Amino acid sequence: MREGLVDTNVIAALAAPNGAPGVKAWTAAQDEERLFLSVITLAEYDKCIHQLRDDDPRRARYSANRDAIEGRFTGRVLPLSNNIVRCWGSIPGRIRRDTGYPPPMI
Repeated sequence: MREGLVDTNVIAALAAPNGAPGVKAWTAAQDEERLFLSVITLAEYDKCIHQLRDDDPRRARYSANRDAIEGRFTGRVLPLSNNIVRCWGSIPGRIRRDTGYPPPMI
């Protein structure tokens, strides 16, 4: 593999003790320095964290996981530009127009 964008569900499978064995095997065979994250993955972690009550014990664990992931991918977290966001905005618009159903936000 040359380079790859790792989706949030891959990160979740790696973090889970009983995560998908196939996902774990695939990532173990990759050169991690050639894998990238989108800033959206970190935002999805933030969304999950902030949905929990302040006193929920999972909140600290999820925050620590997010921080560890961000540290592990330092220099390989891809930002969103205005152009990318505007392009993304057109996709769900067309999907809703063509199907009548709005896609999920992310």
